[in-house]
Amino acid sequence: MSEFSESYHLRTDRQESGVALLEKAGCRGFVLPVVNGWVTVLPESEPFVVCEPMIEANEGLLVYYWYAEDHGWGFSVYQGDNQVCDYAQMWSAEDEDDSRSLLDMGFLVSLAESAGRPDDRPAERLRQLLDGELDVENPAYEFARLLGLPNYEWTSYMYMADDYDDDSFPGVVRVE
Repeated sequence: MSEFSESYHLRTDRQESGVALLEKAGCRGFVLPVVNGWVTVLPESEPFVVCEPMIEANEGLLVYYWYAEDHGWGFSVYQGDNQVCDYAQMWSAEDEDDSRSLLDMGFLVSLAESAGRPDDRPAERLRQLLDGELDVENPAYEFARLLGLPNYEWTSYMYMADDYDDDSFPGVVRVE
């Protein structure tokens, strides 16, 4: 089975901020515990389409991350409801029209540097990664790792909804 991951990552030290974002957006979903100053939010929405109510309700820094193992990967970064970055890399020629980029490299580098991994040379690695010059097994995972994003592998509303029960996922908040 191929991986289809899709998640939102809110820059905050409070899980309650993720819950409030879902509630303000009027979305059902799940909010995972804080890791590395990020709260992972999984709204119920159409797969691989940005959840517009989440963006409209956002007042902070929000990263939308997606990875479709057989198709490609990408991300969008929002400050409030303003899109700062948008990137997609598709694997196949038939999907090539879907590739796009709107990058503020200075902004992305500052995010990576705030992850506190100076040995990774985040500025250099990010530039190489997004230019397709960095040879890594999984560029989507490398991007998430560079930004310090948690919960990016095999993570989506669909996966969580299929497997969720209160005992299996301690600390996860379900928003109805």
